[in-house]
Amino acid sequence: PDHITPKLLHNKSQFIAYLSVGEVHQSRSYWAKIKDKTYIIEKNPDWPGSHRVDIRQTDWQNLLLNEVIPSIIAKGYHGLFLDTVDTAPYLENLNKDRFGGSTQSMVHFIKEIHRRYPDLKIYPNNAIEILPALNSAISGVIVEDLFTRYDFTTKKNTKTPREVTEYKLNLLDSFYKTYKKPVYTILYEDNADSELAQYAITETKKHKFNWYLTTVDLNKIGTVQR
Repeated sequence: PDHITPKLLHNKSQFIAYLSVGEVHQSRSYWAKIKDKTYIIEKNPDWPGSHRVDIRQTDWQNLLLNEVIPSIIAKGYHGLFLDTVDTAPYLENLNKDRFGGSTQSMVHFIKEIHRRYPDLKIYPNNAIEILPALNSAISGVIVEDLFTRYDFTTKKNTKTPREVTEYKLNLLDSFYKTYKKPVYTILYEDNADSELAQYAITETKKHKFNWYLTTVDLNKIGTVQR
């Protein structure tokens, strides 16, 4: 959040800042100066006010690298939670002729963050297919929808289809074993004692991943692994 300045809190915790790299929300302070740019591609229908961005465009990358990230560092944050990394492969799959190379551009961009700011911890969210290409540039990975997911149509949390879970687990287990870096799962469920929550927590522990259980809107403190 833009209004939180960790260095003023005198707290020894590690503070990780949220940074959306594949989308931009209209509430951000820099929205006014970029809203008419050609790299603003389309609205995300699941998240009102959020717009998908073409990561290949240097103007967008420079805004993040030269303005947004330095302001995050100045506030005393220790790392970045990079959200919407998976917008790049989404757009490339949507229209390869128009958005070809988006995934590779995302890889290069994240590596550039690490090159410029080597002391920052970097945790990409999802887009787990590109983890091997990122390896030394990141400190770990965050993944959603591994065992539970939110259905935007029914407005309910449900169990992730088994084939999706198995596909993601193969990639995450390989990453964890190969690079010895942590995997953090965000489990979406309103009630920590529900059958769905207990299933997700149990499965997460089997793979030695860290977990955090919360609601999809992230507007309250959830239940965290202790």
